[in-house]
Formats: sequence, structure tokens, C-alpha cells
Amino acid sequence: MASTRPTILVLSIEKEPWHSEMTARLHTLIRSRAQLVEAETKQAAYAALSTSVNAVLVGDAAITKRKHRELASALVAYAKDGGTVLLGCLMSSFSTPPDFNRMMSSVWSLPWTFGSYSREDSPLNETASTDRIRAAALPKMINVKAVYLQHVAAEDKIYARGERITPRTMTQQLLEQYEEKDESGQAAVAFGSVGKGFVGWIGDVNSEEELDPVYLALLDCQSSEAVVRNQAVTIGLAGLFGLLAWEFLVMGRSMVHLFRSLHNAHNGLAKQICGN
Repeated sequence: MASTRPTILVLSIEKEPWHSEMTARLHTLIRSRAQLVEAETKQAAYAALSTSVNAVLVGDAAITKRKHRELASALVAYAKDGGTVLLGCLMSSFSTPPDFNRMMSSVWSLPWTFGSYSREDSPLNETASTDRIRAAALPKMINVKAVYLQHVAAEDKIYARGERITPRTMTQQLLEQYEEKDESGQAAVAFGSVGKGFVGWIGDVNSEEELDPVYLALLDCQSSEAVVRNQAVTIGLAGLFGLLAWEFLVMGRSMVHLFRSLHNAHNGLAKQICGN
């Protein structure tokens, strides 16, 4: 029987000697749920993209450079045709703002640009446009050191810093607007539509474990057990609400019968009094 596991292509075009150590845990996790194919040359990347690849995880900053623009354009075409491209792992650490911003603007035609670099509490945006976050049990809050993106549409922010309105932050926001920055609400994790497919960003720079389920969800390769578990929870909640509705219905009918009985008893008593 042919395997039904998805195939995830990992691009490591400018792989550093310690790259494997940094990504070992995540790659092992992906392999437990999918076929992982790693391409370390452009030729290998093009060959893999010509096959049935379910998603591409870009693991370094190679495609942000002018010399790899053709490969970046191939990824855009792949996404527009229905694929998923996730920019993560070491890309945030080794991309320069000018290179990244130019690639997103001229190749992806998206306004995403580098924002702040910091460690922040970032809540999950449960109203994000993608259903992938609702099919997974993602943490409600993350706290990771990351490169945050600005100019990300609200519905494409998966984890973003919340606005903190104080006199100091209000002044800061005015300055940021003047400087054409957008510090509040910047996204540590983003995921948006491109044609028929998607492009995503995970800005974590330390390969922190709390983001592992986020990678799996956005790559759409969470385990079947997790899907079944989430479906069971949904079915369980639906059953609970159904039971409560039935109880209220029964209770309502009982109350109707009670009021009718009281009404009949009252009428009977009134007739007796009048008769006497």
C-alpha cells in the first residue's frame, strides 16, 4: 500500500556545519509524521519541487539573496499553484533586513518587512484566517526571542505582540508611524494566502521547543492521533451541549406540567369555595 504520509521538502542551500544540530529535534519530529526530503543544492531543490511535495520548509537565508532569486521565484510559483512555503528555522537569524524586505516585496509581492528583534509574550490569534491553527492544540501564548514582522495583515498574524496603551507607548507609536514602523502588533508567526497556496513565517531564533507544534500545524503534518483527539473533543463538546439542551427541554416540559397542575388545582379550589 502506498504511503499516505505527506512529503515535506526542507531547503538548506547554505547549510552551516552546526545547522543539523540546531534543527535535529524539529526534523526528527517532522519525520515521525511525514516523509522529510532535504535539499542542500539548488539542483536538488528544483528536482524535489517537480515531484509531489506537500510543503516546503525554508531552513536558511539563501533565497533572500539576489543570486538565488530564481529559486525564490520557483517557490512563489509552487505556492501560487497550491503549495505551502514556510520560512523558518535559521532564516530569521541569518537574513539581513534589506535582503528579506527586497525578496518579500519584489518576489512575493507582500508588504512583510523585518520589524523588532526581541523576546515578547505573543498570544495566539484564534481569529486568524487559516484553519490549520484550529485543527491543532497550539499554545495560547508563546514567549520566544524572535524577529518580528511588520505590515502583516491582521488575519495573517498567528502570534503577534499585543498593543500596550500607555502614555509612553502612545508617544512611541506616534514616532514609529512617523518613521514608517509598526512596532505594536508585529508578528512572530505569520501565515497568509498566495494564489492557491500559502506562505508562512516563524521568526524564532533559538529553535525553541514550544514552537514545534506550530511548525507541524503550518506544515499541515500534525499526527493523525492529534486530529482524532481534536475531533473527539469537538464531538464530546457537541454531545455535552446536546445533553444540556435535552435537559433544558425536559425541564421546560416538567415546568409546563407543573404550572398546568397548579392552574387546575387553583381552579378546582376556586370552584369549591364558590360552591360553598
